[in-house]
Amino acid sequence: MYRKKEAIVDNGAHFDGDQSGTVNGVTPPAVQHLTAEVTADSGEYQVLARWDTPKVVKGVSFMLRLTVAADDGSERLVSTARTTETTYRFTQLALGNYRLTVRAVNAWEQQGDPASVSFRIAAPAAPSRIELTPGYFQITATPHLAVYDPTVQFEFWFSEKRIADIQAG
Repeated sequence: MYRKKEAIVDNGAHFDGDQSGTVNGVTPPAVQHLTAEVTADSGEYQVLARWDTPKVVKGVSFMLRLTVAADDGSERLVSTARTTETTYRFTQLALGNYRLTVRAVNAWEQQGDPASVSFRIAAPAAPSRIELTPGYFQITATPHLAVYDPTVQFEFWFSEKRIADIQAG
């Protein structure tokens, strides 16, 4: 048997096409247009990831890897997931600087080119100024942000005693 295979190679067997190391020539597609939309719901932070691929390949799923930057600068794994959809929601996320990587995987576990996106979950900025408007037995306080963000809401607290540390949070 070995001699027969050797003879085929010696006689100049020719193979057409660049299969690039794929099984059956089906390369998992590259992930593109990856976005991460951060929302807060009842004090819980969520991220909705969306992406697409340049072509549809049967049997492809997507591997997601979410990491957060640690205090020492390294990355800590938060979550991994696998889905056949082109969206995925991560829930119950803490404040931090995150990195999401998504890559396509075919039925033979071969991986396509990944896409990554970084995002930050942080407390909103303090208002750049607060406008006070007097009224009849009332005062209206209107906070203004340096950069408008319609998702930010403010709470005002009143105390008869001066609050010592207004930066505490």
